Amino acid sequence: MASERYKLVTHPDEVGRMVESLRQEPRLGLDTETTGLDPYRSRLRLLRLSSPTTPWGLDCFPLTRDHL
Repeated sequence: MASERYKLVTHPDEVGRMVESLRQEPRLGLDTETTGLDPYRSRLRLLRLSSPTTPWGLDCFPLTRDHL
């Protein structure tokens, strides 16, 4: 299935590289992790996007909405 190791994006400059990598993929998987179960108080912690070749993770704490 995946040919590369999991890549974690922790810096805003890395978001563009992830987007370019995933842009050409025929399908993507999406998973989110939050700090809790309350949709009004919990924060988005991790966003995971996977293609058939590369799994990516975005550490959302150091990223702003503008970066995403």
